[in-house]
Amino acid sequence: EDDPLADVEDIQPHHLDGRVWITVVRQPDDTNRGQFLAACAEAGFVPDIAYETADPLTSLGLVSAGLGLATVQASLRIAAPPSILFRDMPWFG
Repeated sequence: EDDPLADVEDIQPHHLDGRVWITVVRQPDDTNRGQFLAACAEAGFVPDIAYETADPLTSLGLVSAGLGLATVQASLRIAAPPSILFRDMPWFG
């Protein structure tokens, strides 16, 4: 809620450039990380990945603590702390 993007309804790539990101820990057979990085590159920015977690719910906890941004599947919205705001980004990935 305190993030500058909280008031931005239509998030665009330039809003995400230079922001700290939280991602899932890299796995040897992981395609999600590659897809995430490719989507960021296609959108025109390089994510500053500062935190990696083994679990998407942990990612939500870090986001709630104000430590960064994360992409998660829509089904996790119901498990998220109320302080987290979600934004759809149809242009992403």
